[in-house]
Amino acid sequence: MNYIPHIFILLGIVGVSKAHHFIKVVILAGLGLAGLWMVHMLAQDYGHINNSGGGGGGGGKAFGKRSIDSPKQNEINWEFILSRDPARCARSFICQLAAQDEEQLDEVGNNILKLTRLSAQKDSWASKQLLEALKYGESAVNPNQCMKLYKFCPYSSQTMTSLLKFFGG
Repeated sequence: MNYIPHIFILLGIVGVSKAHHFIKVVILAGLGLAGLWMVHMLAQDYGHINNSGGGGGGGGKAFGKRSIDSPKQNEINWEFILSRDPARCARSFICQLAAQDEEQLDEVGNNILKLTRLSAQKDSWASKQLLEALKYGESAVNPNQCMKLYKFCPYSSQTMTSLLKFFGG
C-alpha cells in the first residue's frame, strides 16, 4: 500500500491549519499597532493642548504629522483619530476612564475625560462615538466591561495613560 498521498494530504491540512492561526496573529498585531498609533496621535494633541510640545521628536512635517499652527490647536481632532482607529482603542480608553472613580484617576485621566465631555457636546460623528463610550463607561461596574465591549483593543487605560505621558511630554 502506498501511504505517500495520505501523508501529503495530512501535511497539507496541518499546513493550512497553522497558516490560519498565523494569519490571525498578523491581523491582531496590525490592530495592536493601529491602536498604538492612535494613542500616539492622541498624545500629540494632548501635548499641544497642554503646551508641552507634543512629543514625537523633530520639528519637521513628516508623514502623518499635523501642523500645530492650525486654528483649532486647543482641540483634540477626534474625527481624525476615531476614523483611523480600527481597534477602537480611543473609545475603549474613554470608556475605561469613565468607568473609574474620579478619585482614582490621575491628572491626565481627568483632563482627557474633561476634553472628551466638551467634544461630545458637538454634533458630529466623532462626538456621538465619544458620547456612546462615555455613557457605557459611566454605567459600567468596572473598566473590564469596557475591555469586553471593545475587545479588539488589548490595552488597559493604565497602559494608554502611560503612553500618553510618554509621547505627550
